[in-house]
Amino acid sequence: MTQQQIDKLVELHNTIRSSVSPTADEMLRLSWNYDLEASAASKAKSCAFRWSPTNSRLDNAGHGSGENVWVGWGVNFTTLDVNSPITTWFAEQKYFDPELQQCLGGSCEHYVQIIWHDVYRIGCAWNECNDIKVYGYPVNTAVFLVCHYGPRGARQPLFPYFRGVACSFCGQEDRCEYSLCTNDEREKTAENVTSDYKKKKRHIYDSICLIYKLAPLIKLCLVAITVKHIRSNIPLIK
Repeated sequence: MTQQQIDKLVELHNTIRSSVSPTADEMLRLSWNYDLEASAASKAKSCAFRWSPTNSRLDNAGHGSGENVWVGWGVNFTTLDVNSPITTWFAEQKYFDPELQQCLGGSCEHYVQIIWHDVYRIGCAWNECNDIKVYGYPVNTAVFLVCHYGPRGARQPLFPYFRGVACSFCGQEDRCEYSLCTNDEREKTAENVTSDYKKKKRHIYDSICLIYKLAPLIKLCLVAITVKHIRSNIPLIK
């Protein structure tokens, strides 16, 4: 996942969080977390389009993390527009009743996870799956995106946030920006809680991108070698 895609995912999530209606008295701003990205990558490798068990998503402090999953096909995962999955999840807003704090008439769990007020870390990853089942139907060559949220993430019962004047219940060290409780130190901590995964995944991603870029050239070389081989084995006509 490129830095541009990471920045866009964080931006889209925070835009949705800042625009909840009724407004939230405390909605924390999200920052990227590489440990959550690593756990999301582990889930994405499974190519299992379903929520994973909560006890399989524990951080170092023993807290569970929330999870959103999305699958798309007919797209290249190295150039995937991250607007697509977020738009799909945001579309569930129409099923969420903020008065009753319930999903009515349809599923809204993905949307609820996005607007969970005390989550401030996010990490996402995707994988290209050659054989994945989507609602029981097999799909070939699909992109599977997984996002993990912490600490804890969405919980039951569904009370994603408390209504009130925007930022009126933020922490003493927080400031209000675009209706989000913002704290540079908290967000810096979220960004810096990393493992070796950050360096490893960058190397892997760069290698994959290089393969995709060189694929046409490799194909051309193989064709040239094949033609040369065929020509060298054609007997001369006298």
